[in-house]
Amino acid sequence: MLPRLLLREDVGVAMPEDVERNVAALLLSGPRGRYVCAQVAQLADAKVDLPHDASDEAATSRLLDQLTGLDAEPISALVDPLVLMDSLGAAVDSVRYWQEPDERDELLHDPRIVAALEPLAHALAVAPAARWWWSPLALDEQATVGWLERRRKRADRPQWTGATQRLQQWRSETLADEARAARELPTAYDAHSTGSWWSTPLASTVITTSRRFDWLPAVQLELVEDALGWKRAQVAPAGVTPDPRVFEVAAPSDWINLVERYPLDVDRSRRHDWYRATGGTGPWQIPDWAGVSHDYDGVHLTVAGYLATAGRALSTRTGQTVLAGFDPDLTYWLTDSLVQAAPPTTWLRTQRDDDEHEWVRQAAAP
Repeated sequence: MLPRLLLREDVGVAMPEDVERNVAALLLSGPRGRYVCAQVAQLADAKVDLPHDASDEAATSRLLDQLTGLDAEPISALVDPLVLMDSLGAAVDSVRYWQEPDERDELLHDPRIVAALEPLAHALAVAPAARWWWSPLALDEQATVGWLERRRKRADRPQWTGATQRLQQWRSETLADEARAARELPTAYDAHSTGSWWSTPLASTVITTSRRFDWLPAVQLELVEDALGWKRAQVAPAGVTPDPRVFEVAAPSDWINLVERYPLDVDRSRRHDWYRATGGTGPWQIPDWAGVSHDYDGVHLTVAGYLATAGRALSTRTGQTVLAGFDPDLTYWLTDSLVQAAPPTTWLRTQRDDDEHEWVRQAAAP
């Protein structure tokens, strides 16, 4: 558990050196954390070039030279959390759990590159702009997002009641999918086959929320895995019932703990995708979300927990697991613990003249 001084209200408090080291190591332990550090390097110096070919030794050497000469001190002084949002968004949008790792992920796993990224990880560890990455669920700042250009399995309107029944149906469908995969899909890990790759109750349509941030009505608008360029969404503030039981995933050990306490076998339906993505051979497990709902109202994934955990083959007592399809700062609500606090409003992603983008509230029809 990270100490309380990492919360956003303590941005003026100096961080002990041992905590800073632990925080920096956490960021560099996962592929998404290394990716965001590399993106922040480009924020510090636009000339930093991330090659796409991990086997290009000349390009790797150039990157090492650029990172070695980089001054990370300005990053540690950043205060506005939204300054880092594009770097975070790039790390989130580049995931691919259904195929081999991205070449840049392979490059950033090179021990020489990891060592060169350490100053940036330390700068992010102390930067006030990144302090919220380690903060728990912001109970009074939650909002739902309904994508108006959604994929098949994303609900466009929150369903505020009936979570228990939908999770039971999700469990039945997941077990049926696992049985079907055992009958129909090849056994070999490296077979050219695909199936389900997410480890969340995505298909259950239980409500998810993320926090509001200044002009950004919901963090999820910016931080979506495999977003496919969505530009229109409905956002509604959500009120949370008093004293919710929330499980915090702030590090890989938290995700492992959740899976070990509530294991659900999904080895046959995930083995091909997750073997390609991680090289792990399982047997694969995810949380039994219906079981989790007996003890917790929600599961919140901190940004730092996401950066350190997502996309890794993590060992459990009886197999392996992957955190996949869980956006950073998102909370999955497993019981009927929310109410709509205000009518939804429609937001549009617009491009500005300076090539930056922003989310603008669409005016209501007269």
